[in-house]
Amino acid sequence: MLVLHLYIMTNKTTERQTVTLSRFDFEDMLIYAQRYAIGRMTFASQDVCNLINAHVDWISVKTLSVIKTDIEQQRDRGNLGDPTIDAPVWLATLAAINARMEAS
Repeated sequence: MLVLHLYIMTNKTTERQTVTLSRFDFEDMLIYAQRYAIGRMTFASQDVCNLINAHVDWISVKTLSVIKTDIEQQRDRGNLGDPTIDAPVWLATLAAINARMEAS
């Protein structure tokens, strides 16, 4: 199980809430987030890539393969978002994924 600690605003105060996801659910959500963010000029790209990079060592090879393929396809189409802001983040994430998969 993956435990996420979130800060949720309730009654004008910030409370720490714990959310538990199975690895399967986390990896599915990661793919959905990556597919939403890739190709867009948004802060979501940086956030999604940070999440992938932070957990690349324990994300399953199957999930990494899906994300890798998606990034490569969008790279080949020239669709990684802003070429000076978003694209370098996606390419660095692709490099991290490739390194992890080569080490496996």
